[in-house]
Amino acid sequence: MPRPIPIQTRSKPIYNNCSVYSPEGTLMFRCSMKKIKWYLDRDLARPYTPPTSDSIRNSERGEETGFGEEESVPQSIILLFTPKGSGRVNEGEEWYLEERMEVCVVCGLSPSSASSTDPTTPPNNAPPSAHGSAGASGGLTLHHIIPHTYTQHFPLPYKSHSSHDILPLCIPCHLTYEARVSLPLRRRIADEFGVGLEGGPWVREEGVGRVRSAARALIGVKVGKIPEFRKAELEAIVRDHLGLENHDPIPAETLAPLTMLEPLMRAPTYTSHGESVVRKLLDGCVNPEEERERVEGFVRMWRKMFLEVMGPRFLEGSWRVGDVVGVVNGNGGVQG
Repeated sequence: MPRPIPIQTRSKPIYNNCSVYSPEGTLMFRCSMKKIKWYLDRDLARPYTPPTSDSIRNSERGEETGFGEEESVPQSIILLFTPKGSGRVNEGEEWYLEERMEVCVVCGLSPSSASSTDPTTPPNNAPPSAHGSAGASGGLTLHHIIPHTYTQHFPLPYKSHSSHDILPLCIPCHLTYEARVSLPLRRRIADEFGVGLEGGPWVREEGVGRVRSAARALIGVKVGKIPEFRKAELEAIVRDHLGLENHDPIPAETLAPLTMLEPLMRAPTYTSHGESVVRKLLDGCVNPEEERERVEGFVRMWRKMFLEVMGPRFLEGSWRVGDVVGVVNGNGGVQG
């Protein structure tokens, strides 16, 4: 049985809660310290102290994040050029402007409580994790509410500058979401679109199955009970596959890899499950409005299931099922 793939947790803070303001002093979007430094290094912005109490909270939090060389990077900047877009100021984009807590949005686990021996007292006034000490052992992951297998095939406007549906979850909540939401919904989508979860088409490579069976027999526990004539037949199959001459010894180290051969191969026309679903989803769209309607319907179906099944108690109230998907008229991006 293959070993489960370990889930990677974040070793650095997920949210820096840095702020970018327009030349007029309007908050455009939140970003990372790396992005702030990018603007400053190119003389596209200058440090800025917004005329609100947010600046006090930002400076206090900056002392706690421990970003090493980035500690000197200001928490807020104001652009020195007129941007092509207006940022995240449209209706349905309010979530992008909010400060976010470094906690699992479902149960409230924080990175500090995950490494603490007492998970009942998380820092920053975050509530304790519902998992107790069991949930406090793995830190946070950045989880795609809509699986990447679909979103990677979306048209660019629906996956560019979009973090709305990538949220922090602890490992127990991540696994619960996969089992109770992601897998059942992907199976339903596979049925509705007539696309198998394994993608396709697949072709069977002739002879590979025989080679695999022969190798398994030759290193199996019952190899001593195989009649000599049958053993010779099995060895001949393996030699032919390896390009060896008759009666050449078969290197022992070559047999184990042969037992793992897969007789089914991807056909030249193979298409993954996600790509096939998105193709069928958008097939026949006659204009950009219809395309947006279909993509938004698909995305909001996942958002709705996430809220209904997982009940995220620590997700900002401005995160809504009906929020904008991707960017509208290119306003999400800001360029110099």
